[in-house]
Amino acid sequence: MPGNALGLIGEHPVRDYCERVHAEGASVLATCAAGFFAGMPVLTVNRVGAGRVYYLAARPAEDALHDQVVAGLARTVRLTRNLDVDLPEGVTVQSRSGGGRTFLFLHNCTDREQSIDLGVTRLTDVTDGTVLAGLAHLPPFMSRVVEIS
Repeated sequence: MPGNALGLIGEHPVRDYCERVHAEGASVLATCAAGFFAGMPVLTVNRVGAGRVYYLAARPAEDALHDQVVAGLARTVRLTRNLDVDLPEGVTVQSRSGGGRTFLFLHNCTDREQSIDLGVTRLTDVTDGTVLAGLAHLPPFMSRVVEIS
């Protein structure tokens, strides 16, 4: 639905199931576009105490809807990234700080080399001093401990 709280856009096909639900006090964030379920809520949010409960009443056929929901939730609760770059699937970044220093742990959890476009960010590997900049490559199942240079 245009202007929804999570900023969802586009149409997203579903597979396996779609439930027929009634919002009954919840805000409708997305509806089914066609067929038997046309106009029925597919994604709702309901305020409960100081929190919110989201309900997805269908199984999306592709990851795009899940990606948009997660990105919208992250914006809503003001989550920040450990490293402000897009990561390929299977690559994670964790952060640990102490003693005035912050270390990032880059993990490639896949069986293939992954590339990370760091843009203007420069990272220094703490084990060997290698500087990562531009397009950085992580071999399969490799981890690096780095600091922002």
